Amino acid sequence: FNIVGRGVLPLSGLIRQAGAQPLPLPGPLFRGALRALGVLGAGTLPVALLDYMHYSWVADGERAESALGFVPLHHVRDAAAALRRSQS
Repeated sequence: FNIVGRGVLPLSGLIRQAGAQPLPLPGPLFRGALRALGVLGAGTLPVALLDYMHYSWVADGERAESALGFVPLHHVRDAAAALRRSQS
């Protein structure tokens, strides 16, 4: 089962919601920059999550809703906002 929030938010939307501007970079350069920021202690996104956010995909929670009765209470934007608050 996919347990997902309501809605879809692209990587650029997550970046903007975090209060930053998207900067298109080649993947290897971006990964290196994230690792360097992590080493410097600047709390950043874990590199392991990059592929999940970079490549366009959407999880469908319909089966969880029909079989389990699961209905998400929060939009994906709420989860992104909670992540931002936890990083402060």
